[in-house]
Amino acid sequence: MTKKSKVKPKREVTKRQLARWQQQRRRQRILFGLGVFIVAAVLIIVGAGWYVDQYRPLHQTVIKVNDTRFNMDYYIKALKFYGGDQPTYYLYGLADDVVKIIEQNELIRQEAMELGISVNQDEVDKERKSLNPPLSKDYRDFVRAAMLIDKLRAEYFDQQVPVYTEQRHIMAMLLESESQATEVKLRLEGGESFAELAGELSLEGFSREESGDLDWRPEGILTILLGTSLIDDYAFSSEVDVLSQPIHDEERIKSVGYWIAKVLEREMEPEEADVQGILLGSEEEAWEVRDRLETGEDFGELAQEFSQHESKDDDGDLGWLTPGEAGPAFDEFVFNPEIELEIVSEPIFDDNISTEGGYWLIKVLERKEKEEKADVQVILLGSEEEAWEVRGRLEAGEDFATLAQELSQHGSKDNGGEVTDVTPDIMSLALSEFVFDPELELETVSKPIRDDTVVTKGGYWLIKVLEIDDNRQLEDGDRELLKAEVFSEWVAALWDDPENEIENYLDSEKKAWAVDRAMRS
Repeated sequence: MTKKSKVKPKREVTKRQLARWQQQRRRQRILFGLGVFIVAAVLIIVGAGWYVDQYRPLHQTVIKVNDTRFNMDYYIKALKFYGGDQPTYYLYGLADDVVKIIEQNELIRQEAMELGISVNQDEVDKERKSLNPPLSKDYRDFVRAAMLIDKLRAEYFDQQVPVYTEQRHIMAMLLESESQATEVKLRLEGGESFAELAGELSLEGFSREESGDLDWRPEGILTILLGTSLIDDYAFSSEVDVLSQPIHDEERIKSVGYWIAKVLEREMEPEEADVQGILLGSEEEAWEVRDRLETGEDFGELAQEFSQHESKDDDGDLGWLTPGEAGPAFDEFVFNPEIELEIVSEPIFDDNISTEGGYWLIKVLERKEKEEKADVQVILLGSEEEAWEVRGRLEAGEDFATLAQELSQHGSKDNGGEVTDVTPDIMSLALSEFVFDPELELETVSKPIRDDTVVTKGGYWLIKVLEIDDNRQLEDGDRELLKAEVFSEWVAALWDDPENEIENYLDSEKKAWAVDRAMRS
């Protein structure tokens, strides 16, 4: 007979127990919810910090060109692209230029679209991958901008510049003064060679190197090459073989100037030597220490250990000494030009030292030769003729400083022409020969001193047209220059167009932040 299992009586849950369990579950749910809330709050705080510090600044609009916006991330990439591997200070200087590049690239892109000219993605990718090293996709826009400019020049601006046009074969030279130009004009009219005189006398580099022959040129090219329209203006209104009168060019830079100078004060700086020393009480001790130095022990450490001079705490550094400052015993070694630097002396007895004996071990770290210095007043002028005129005014009693402020082309003009502590090595040979002439009395005003190492402004052109061709083919180089000039004028018109709206939201703080990011990445 099978045994029947006993059925356990069902446990009754009291109301009190039920209430307690419900409270426990409710507490657990509260604790769990609180934990989730805390974790979420932390994530939100961290995320908000990342958003505020990283994401939002990078995605803020910093430049706007019409309807196109550029964010901070784009600006940083542009800094990296155009700045290359340059140091931080260079990028800071480039920060404003990069803004202009971004704005100009976009103006060009938008206008090119109106002309039906663009560069597609495949062309850009092919170009950037062909570079060495290849560029990442981040720099597509900057590669596209360069390619677009080349395409505009080839497809659009090429049509704006003729292949054949009027040209003139031009000779020209630049002279320093009207009187010199007049004198040279008379020599040319007397039959002397323009080429020989230009090669000898012209103060403008291009015309001097070419012996005055500026070759066949269309109108406008010499204005681009020389930075003045004076030659074009004369050449394209002149007849053949008519030599111009001297034509004044007040802005032309030339490699010559004339000094009027006077010396206010002159002094000789003494010879100096930077010296290290160890003072010992006996000759025997001095030789022992010297032997240790010879075996390679450190001079400064031995000075700290053995020297009886107050310089021991500075590794025996005695500083810069002049002859006579430390006595004849020192001078014979320290200022002997045959003693090489860093050579340790034999023990030198010095009876000026209040020790038992008093023996020095010394070495010379560096020497400075005696140097003459002067305080001067100068006026730099553009021609010998003007220099003589100014000297005449000074001799008549006019004030040197006033004339320097009025006429000098030197940086000292705002200081009345005064320059202090000049040495022969920082002056041209022509000027230093006057300033440091020992027989020259102070306050003596010099005659005009010619100096071919300085640059001054102003000169006079002599120009002549050798031939005229009304329909001559342009040289490739000249044609490219004219295309570049037309392109520059076209870009300038884009900037000047009031319908183009350009906004720059970058302040100095944001630019500094961007440069820092560009350098770190």
